[in-house]
Amino acid sequence: MSSSQVQGVVYQPQVSEKLRRGINCIVNAVSPTLGPFPRIVAISDLEDKVKSPELLDNGAIIARRILEIKDQDEDIGAMFARHVLWSVYEEIGDGTATTAVLLKSVFEQGLKYIASGGNPMVLRRNLEKGLTLVSKRLDDFSIALEGRDELIQLAESVCYDPSLSHALGEIMDTISEFGRLEVRTGNRRDLEQEYVEGVYWEQSGLLSMEWITDKSQLRAEMHDAALIISDLDVKDVNDIIPVLELAKREKINRLVIMASSMGGSVKALLTMINRKNDEMTVFGIKTPFSREIPRSEAMIDLARLTGGAPLLKAVGQKMAAVTTDMFGFSRIIWADKRRLGIIGGRGDPRLFRKHISDLKALYNKEDNLSRKMEIQHRIGRLIGGSATLRIGAATEMELKARKEIAERSIRTLRSGIRKGVLPGGGAALLMCRPIIQAELEQSETIDERAAYRILLHALEAPMRVIIHNAGVELGGIVAQVQKAGSGYGYDVRQNKVVLMREAGILDVADVVKNAWEKAVSSAALALTIDVMVHKLNPTQSLRP
Repeated sequence: MSSSQVQGVVYQPQVSEKLRRGINCIVNAVSPTLGPFPRIVAISDLEDKVKSPELLDNGAIIARRILEIKDQDEDIGAMFARHVLWSVYEEIGDGTATTAVLLKSVFEQGLKYIASGGNPMVLRRNLEKGLTLVSKRLDDFSIALEGRDELIQLAESVCYDPSLSHALGEIMDTISEFGRLEVRTGNRRDLEQEYVEGVYWEQSGLLSMEWITDKSQLRAEMHDAALIISDLDVKDVNDIIPVLELAKREKINRLVIMASSMGGSVKALLTMINRKNDEMTVFGIKTPFSREIPRSEAMIDLARLTGGAPLLKAVGQKMAAVTTDMFGFSRIIWADKRRLGIIGGRGDPRLFRKHISDLKALYNKEDNLSRKMEIQHRIGRLIGGSATLRIGAATEMELKARKEIAERSIRTLRSGIRKGVLPGGGAALLMCRPIIQAELEQSETIDERAAYRILLHALEAPMRVIIHNAGVELGGIVAQVQKAGSGYGYDVRQNKVVLMREAGILDVADVVKNAWEKAVSSAALALTIDVMVHKLNPTQSLRP
């Protein structure tokens, strides 16, 4: 038995070939989704033959659905590629297909160089040097989005749905980068847009429907109202009487009391006050809490918005501890069964602006995508830009796909507003070839020249795949694009070379840059793998 066949350990040259096959297994499943005419990947459940296959064009989800491939050596390469693509999705939310295409190109070209006698570590260093040059060039090319039309164009570059693109572009132009946008199932096949004035929280609402004042909308509404912010459990009337007495002394005749829960006797007391006392109206609402925004953060946001101070169960505070400076105030407070709304919060404007600024700084420092989205929800809610997009479709499968595409497009639009955009369709990467070509011509070593040739080939790869996926004969199209000049690309919908920004074909700068950096650095790392070791199952005993 040769050393390359020792049980559980795999050596070169088998390592490179197995890694290549495994990486290609993932990449070849994902790359058909790149471009405005994506192919569909069908995922079936082998354990449920009755269930219809899942039809996907999202590269990250496709990769995520591949849990294992049969050959254990190739599986290492496949799971490596899967991890790279999913990390791109988690960090940015888009760009997985571009990452896959670049990863395959750099890795395969690198293997050819290593097979001819090249040193993997030297190659890795030179690839990473070229990676940095291209990243800086992409920053130079980045341009800011200008107005609603470009937002619509960027949305269409992601979802390829004109009506959805128009709706999303219009909404984002209205609510801005951090604005709150919910995607819900509509009652019709058409798209429906709804804008909400002010700030509102889900997972809140009235603690008793007895307090409804607007029967047409099934909600209670108060003008020029005071607000007590707490997460306390108000179980007994004796807990609430000090608050009511303080409000009366301060001549507050419209009061909203926030609590985690209220006892039946407390609700009955408030109902009686509303019915018999013309001098005071009061209702109770549930403290907001959701998966996206913890209760404590929602209370802090409410305090900054209205100028109040929260009463916290965690530090042992009681409702009787309320003082006049703890009241928040708002022009309008409304609540229905599930939502709380604040219109015209009267907190200190300076403190409120600082709170928003602090949240934006926190957002920019955060690396975790889910946590970034939590902070984004908070900022969007507080700045008062809120909208709902209702999506309909003929079938459940179509509805699910359209909602997923809408969510993906929204993430892309937000990133585009923050980070700027680049000419799309692979044109931005092609625009970086001259700087690599210049380095190639000045290189003094074989290793440097090899790395730059690999990168030159990779920079063309996304455009080539987009053209191939559209069913267009590749021919000399890439050469025509390069001859046309900087910013030009190939519009596969019109079958001609165009100036990409004028044609409305855009990519988010952050997405392209992240895809490039992840792909090249990951491929460079994979090229240095020399041995693969398969660990035994811990439940199995070791045998001599």
